[in-house]
Amino acid sequence: MLGQKDFKPCLFHTVQLEDLVPKDHELRRVLDLVDFATIRHRVKDKYSHTGQPGVDPAVIIKMLFLGYYYGINSERKLAKDIVINMAYRWFLFDPC
Repeated sequence: MLGQKDFKPCLFHTVQLEDLVPKDHELRRVLDLVDFATIRHRVKDKYSHTGQPGVDPAVIIKMLFLGYYYGINSERKLAKDIVINMAYRWFLFDPC
């Protein structure tokens, strides 16, 4: 029998980003091996105490890592890929 998906749009979906990244994903292993939390402590004296807060230095280093690891040599392409790839988002915004 021919089936058809009955799509009912809804305003909000509850999704855990953690559940979208497989348990054996290579970026999970990277986070297990590399301590990105130390980056903040190493560069905190380079940031001013006044003005707007800067971008988290751990996120910047993680973005550089993603670009290098996956061979993405354009920052614009990397930014677009981060929007699309849930594993990249999970990796970048995982609290250290």
